[in-house]
Amino acid sequence: MSRLIPGALLALSLTVGFGLPANAQESPIRIPEPIRIEHEHLHQDLAEAMKAGGRTGDAASQVQQALSGHFEEENRLVMPLLGLLEPLAKGRVTEQMRPAVAMSREVQQKLPRFMEEHRAIHKAVEQLISAAEAEGKSQVADFGRRLALHAQHEEVVLYPAAIVVGERVEAALAAK
Repeated sequence: MSRLIPGALLALSLTVGFGLPANAQESPIRIPEPIRIEHEHLHQDLAEAMKAGGRTGDAASQVQQALSGHFEEENRLVMPLLGLLEPLAKGRVTEQMRPAVAMSREVQQKLPRFMEEHRAIHKAVEQLISAAEAEGKSQVADFGRRLALHAQHEEVVLYPAAIVVGERVEAALAAK
């Protein structure tokens, strides 16, 4: 699929700071660039899939509805915590990282909801893959499989890592 910017959907979800305070650019709590780019590509591919027409386009619209609000919440709460992994791995903890403790606790509290949203997303993605395969739209079917894998990656790696980041920051700041 092409990597054309699909307009308002992308602009809303990829604004600088993802809902973090205006001074977040100076904060170490920010979305790692590879994750930001991956989400950008997922949004772009979804926008392209919605243009596919037929059952595929309709199914892609259902995926978009299932994702509504989910990416934004992840980008506000989960993904910025992952920006602390590198400094934490190097033993660098600063007072600027303190908000990560509350963010991490919020991730842990909202984890059941995130998982429920993933179940709804997975169901919509399965329908997208099925429709795309039936209509011979292999690029869209491939996108659906990538999106499903992305959700699994979040569930088994990124969400737990975001929680651990807050715990590590809290322990390190308490030891100072």
